[in-house]
Amino acid sequence: MKKNLVAIILIGLGIFVIFICTRSGAPLENISKNAGEKIPLQTESSRLPMVTSEAFASKREELRALLKADNAPIEFYGIVVDENGKQLEGVQVLWDVVKSGSFAPSLGLAARENGSISTSKDGHFTIKNQTGVTLIIKSLTKHGYHEVNRTVKSYGYGSNSNPHQPDRLKPETFVMRRDGGNRSIRKYIPLTFDWDGKIKEISIPLSGRNEVMFLTPEIIGQKSNSRDYNWRIKIQIKNALVVSGKMGDARIAPIDGYFPEIKLENDIEGQWGSEANALLYIKTADNQFGEVIFSAYSDRDATEPTGSLSIRWNPDGGRVFE
Repeated sequence: MKKNLVAIILIGLGIFVIFICTRSGAPLENISKNAGEKIPLQTESSRLPMVTSEAFASKREELRALLKADNAPIEFYGIVVDENGKQLEGVQVLWDVVKSGSFAPSLGLAARENGSISTSKDGHFTIKNQTGVTLIIKSLTKHGYHEVNRTVKSYGYGSNSNPHQPDRLKPETFVMRRDGGNRSIRKYIPLTFDWDGKIKEISIPLSGRNEVMFLTPEIIGQKSNSRDYNWRIKIQIKNALVVSGKMGDARIAPIDGYFPEIKLENDIEGQWGSEANALLYIKTADNQFGEVIFSAYSDRDATEPTGSLSIRWNPDGGRVFE
């Protein structure tokens, strides 16, 4: 795509130069630079050749062709479900497709296309027969429902650095919830602990009660030429199971896939650096759910906060946190 952009820029500059030249066909008048000195007139042989309208139109078509070639076919598969995983029919999905080149309209091309589609009986929808570089899912609407933690989602295509890979068998999932009901409750808990491998007990609230989280932070190796070190934290919850989520996902706890414990550690390349953030979901023995965002800082000691918990739970006991 970078090569295409360079080519587009060069062609655009060429068109600009050609345009200037075609407007400067009349001879220049003598202009005094200073007393007694004149700028010589251009001779016929020294003037730039005139460019015909046909040549100008040809260059314009070349640029149009480059922009069109940079637009990739759009293929997208999605499914809309409610908070319990039930597929929703009749959800109106609004979408935008962004085209290549912000100056496309000056060449008679569209910069964007937009449209809408309704989900089928099984909650699925498909967007095809479009070309562009980015697909944006703008909104989902259905009477009596609202999107969970609504965010505009975009998907790159073509020469994008991380192009979307459409899969009919694994559609992108969007979650909606019935209007009404209770919003989740949030509590922030600062943490202070040593990285000594000893268990630290933390009381965490859920719907109408408290549970106990056990943290076991430990050092597993010093980093060379740094005060930082490699570390590992084991997380367990009394009378409950835990599973890792993906930061940025819709805040809805999965129904299954939970484990007795989770282990977090900084990766070999140190991509997390001195800070780790993890999204966790809790499921108790009687099917109560909670959400925990856990943060830890390995470059601090116990004289200052070394981490935090941001906890959310739903007073209704549901899986949605918003």
